[in-house]
Order: sequence, then structure tokens, then C-alpha cells
Amino acid sequence: MSNGRYHVAVARDGDGTSRWDDLAVSRWREDAVLAAGGTYLYIREERSGASWSPTASPRAAVGSDAPVVDFSGPNARFEQRHADLHTALEIAVDGSDDVELRRLTIANHGDAKRVLSVTSYLEIVLSPPATDSSHPAFNKLFVETKVDDATGAVVARRRPAKPKDDPVWLVHLVRVDGSDAAPSFETDRNRFLGRGHSVANPVAMDGSGALSGRIGPVLDAVAAMRVAVSVEPGGSASIDVCTGVAETREQAMALARRIAAAGAGDRILRGSQKRRNRLLRQCNASADDAACFDRLAAALLTACAAARSEPQTIADNRRGQSGLWGFGLSGDSPLVVLRVADADGIETVRRIAVAHTWWKAHGIASEVMVLVQADAPDAASLLKQARRALIEGPGGKSVFEKRNGIYLRDASTLDD
Repeated sequence: MSNGRYHVAVARDGDGTSRWDDLAVSRWREDAVLAAGGTYLYIREERSGASWSPTASPRAAVGSDAPVVDFSGPNARFEQRHADLHTALEIAVDGSDDVELRRLTIANHGDAKRVLSVTSYLEIVLSPPATDSSHPAFNKLFVETKVDDATGAVVARRRPAKPKDDPVWLVHLVRVDGSDAAPSFETDRNRFLGRGHSVANPVAMDGSGALSGRIGPVLDAVAAMRVAVSVEPGGSASIDVCTGVAETREQAMALARRIAAAGAGDRILRGSQKRRNRLLRQCNASADDAACFDRLAAALLTACAAARSEPQTIADNRRGQSGLWGFGLSGDSPLVVLRVADADGIETVRRIAVAHTWWKAHGIASEVMVLVQADAPDAASLLKQARRALIEGPGGKSVFEKRNGIYLRDASTLDD
């Protein structure tokens, strides 16, 4: 999900990453076992003390089926039934403002009123992912937090670590539809998680009541907010969780006012749909094409065994990244290789050109290498057809043989 500047990627378990151009908004680490990170929501039933997440990560609901996940539309959607409560979480990125929305709808199918609280949590980064991963302790020292009294939003600023750095501002707000009650908040990671705990079992979810409300220059900044929600039998409640980024304090305060206004969530959902429709028209792609491109994008963002070469091919490799430079490839971005063996493959060449444009529009950098097989019949004609298909694609000459673009080669000219 993206508007061209603000990008959100979400996995089926609810882990994910948010980026603003080249800056990480929230902390994320690829991990096959532990929760990788992202923006999380927790639901707590105040009478029983039970708590869970509307997604499988970080705190799966005990005794319930796994959430039903739908990535087919412009937004990500997670639905789950837990006892008498049905939850639906929809994630979207606004088409104009640099803000993401997580809308949680809770429906009560039981006979008794349910008293709940909903808590959000994200670890604030606001720096390049590589900087955060290489020097995490140092990187955390430059984030300051406060609360905007006018809107109740948590506002964070990354102080410049170097004179040439520009400050970056984050806004995080949770509001319940139809309620003016002010949420409580926490910006200290250690206070929220507790010593020896993780996002799977934070101490903040062990008790009821408001969060501590600590703000300022904390050692490890997070944005966490909690709201109280009461759901009558047969009724439902809607909670909007918004996170946005701005370049200046004035822009951040203006963004906070817009996302705090009534109907802001509906506006974001409409903007997300409009942006996707516009991009489909620009790429001359169908909804099925978009779903295919999104599935392939998962292999560009995270390790995917199914998309790797055969083990023996990898074992036989004797070259490093520099071995790509002679072909014009930098190797700094994920590489997609398409082999063309006959004329039937030209249509796939056209589709990969569209896919590359789609990925680029969603903030996913990649390099595509189209290889015409040496044993292909009439390889010279195939090269001409493939070249024409790539140049006539949505990216055209602006990406053909350019950095993070699409490259065409005759496989017979490549050595081992």
C-alpha cells in the first residue's frame, strides 16, 4: 500500500513495515520466529483480563481460529471471530496525505455488554533502515516525544544527528468513532514492554487503566495509545489508528488536525481506493494483475525460498555482487530474472515491465534482467520483440537500461 511517498507492507501474520520515502517510520526486522515489528493493536477484555491482537502477531487470540486475511483489494483486511466478538481490521494509506490508517471494527454478537480497551503500539525510527539496524542504541537517542493538547495526538521528532540532517516529525492518534474521550498514552518502550518481556506479552496489557503518560526525550521511543470501548449486545464500535509523517512542525500539527477531524478515516479509505484505481489505469493493468504483482513483491521484500535458484546453482556460484556490474546491474536492489525461450514469452516480458512500474510506484526498488535464451529459435528476432515490449511499457525509456530499471541481454553473450 502506498501513495508514492508513504509505503506500508503487511504480512499475513500482521507484521509489517512503514516507510516514508527512504526513512523507516516504525522498526522492523525480518525474523522467521519472533515478531518482526510494525504497528500493532491489542484488545483487552476488562472484566476477564484477557488480551489479544486482531492479527496473528504479536499476541494471537487463544482458542480462536486464525484471522481470515484478504489482500485482494487496495487495502489489507484481517477478520476474526473470538468468542462473541467479531473483529475486522482494515489497513490503508491515504492517497494524498502521508498517513496510514488502521481501522478496527469490533462487533458484539453476544447477549452482554462488553467493556474493552484498544491499545496501539509502534517503535519510532524516522531514519534510514540501515542506520537503525547498524547503530540501534545510538539511533534511538535522537527521538523526542510530546502530546499535542489540541488533538491529543502523540507527536515525535527526530533531532538531527548531523548538521546536514533535516528534522522529521511523526504524528500518531487513536480515536473512537462517536466518542470525544481522550486516550491515554505511553512513549517509553521499557515501561510498555517491561524488563524481559516482548510485544507478545507486554506488561502494559497485564492491568487495566490508563497508560503512564510519559513523554519527552526517552531512551527508546514508542508511540502507544489506549482508548476505552464499550460495545452493547448486537452493536459495534469503530476505532481509527492513524500514523503520519511530516517535514516540519507546522505540517505535523496540520496533519494532526486533519486526522483528528470527524470522517478522517472514511476520507483516507476513499483516497486509497482512488489512488489505486488511478494507478491501474496508468499501468493499463487489471485487478488480477495487481494481485499477482503484490504476491511477487513479497519475494522482493523478504526471503522467499520458492523464488530462489536451485541449491546447486547457488552452490556453483563463485562471484559476488561485483560480478553484476559488468552487466549494468548494481546489485543494491532485489534482482528479478526472466528467461525468454520463445515468442510466447514476449507477453510475459510486457507483464514484467508493468510489474516493475507497479513496484516502483509502491516504493519497492528492483532490477529486472530479461534473458533471451541462447538456444531460443530466432533469438535475434526475440531480442527485438523484447526490446520493443519493454520500451513500449509504462516505464518506457526512463527505466530501460537504467539504474533500478529493466535490462535486456542475450544469454549467449554471458559467461559462467
